[in-house]
Amino acid sequence: MFDYFKQKAIDNRANDDILYEYVLEEMENGTIVKGSWAKALANSDGDNNKANSIYMKYRVQTIKDAFSILQIEYNKINRENLFSYIASKLFNDIEKENSKQIQKTLPTKREVWKMILNDGFTEFGPNTLRDRNLDIFPYHIENNKYIITKDRKEVKSYAFR
Repeated sequence: MFDYFKQKAIDNRANDDILYEYVLEEMENGTIVKGSWAKALANSDGDNNKANSIYMKYRVQTIKDAFSILQIEYNKINRENLFSYIASKLFNDIEKENSKQIQKTLPTKREVWKMILNDGFTEFGPNTLRDRNLDIFPYHIENNKYIITKDRKEVKSYAFR
């Protein structure tokens, strides 16, 4: 059992070395992630050398977290493919995954229609609503949103999944 954990620790250090190498190459090429750099500066007492090393730690952790979110075992990818994937796809895949999570939290089209009615609108005709003051509001559906307009200007929109 102890040997298993010892081996896991060794494997993790070896994999971290590859990620640190990747981050160093990024830095040498002038690629810096502003958020991580700002956090590193804030935690370095203004010392640029210290900020560089802190930045590398933050950046490596961000990459590891991204792989973890996507449930990808980066230690099983060869160096060239790993570097290529991080540079070109990793954070696009994270954005897609986050977008899926956001979509899951949006109400359904039917639930949104109930919200519109609860907000005081009633259906008046095809693609037309009326409010409590009897004002008429055209609406249309675009990009998974009900968009309610008045005088061709958006008054309110309701997103759905």
